[in-house]
Amino acid sequence: MTVEEKVEQPATTAGESPGKSALKLTLILVVATLGFVWWGNRASGIDGVKAAAIAGLLCWLGAIPALMVTSRFAGGANASSGILLGSALRTGVPLIGIGFLHFNAPDLSDANIAYYGVGLYLISLATETYVAINIIKQASETTEAN
Repeated sequence: MTVEEKVEQPATTAGESPGKSALKLTLILVVATLGFVWWGNRASGIDGVKAAAIAGLLCWLGAIPALMVTSRFAGGANASSGILLGSALRTGVPLIGIGFLHFNAPDLSDANIAYYGVGLYLISLATETYVAINIIKQASETTEAN
């Protein structure tokens, strides 16, 4: 297959199903968030629960669109653009949201939302990266087979 034919191919999602990947990511983040919620409850009561839950939600809201963008562009001519946009979403949404809440919501700041956010961000980053690598690997195998 020539480069021109690859570029002219209809845009499809390559690799593992985005829904299945999103489900894996969601399940891992739910379990991690529940652990942080438990810790937040022990450390700061209801404010700790809110802080951990909001941090988990922000991390999920950054990771799912990043995964969808990465899977959409995987294996195509614009794969590097997809990875770059996915990285911006994965990093920007949770860290900007958590930073904003840390400085503008005193109850969440007192409950250490920044600590919960960084912990959950690292978990979501590792999980989303692992799932995205599998998607990209499968997409490149599919592209090589064609």
